[in-house]
Amino acid sequence: RIVVPFTIICGECDQCKRRNFSVCERTNRNKNIADKAFGHTTAGLFGYTHLTGGSPGGQAEYVRVPFADATHIKV
Repeated sequence: RIVVPFTIICGECDQCKRRNFSVCERTNRNKNIADKAFGHTTAGLFGYTHLTGGSPGGQAEYVRVPFADATHIKV
């Protein structure tokens, strides 16, 4: 089993290396829109608005997880 958090991270950008996962610089497809709305960009999030990348939610039996090797938590 694995648990996948709603925050999508790349694990390689400067913010991820600093463990500031909520502001990952690479995973939000709509970072320009988020920057205008929030004053800064945010990481992509599963199942949230277009401001955080518009990635479909993870509330399913099977889900494709981008960057899964960096985001999953083994239990």
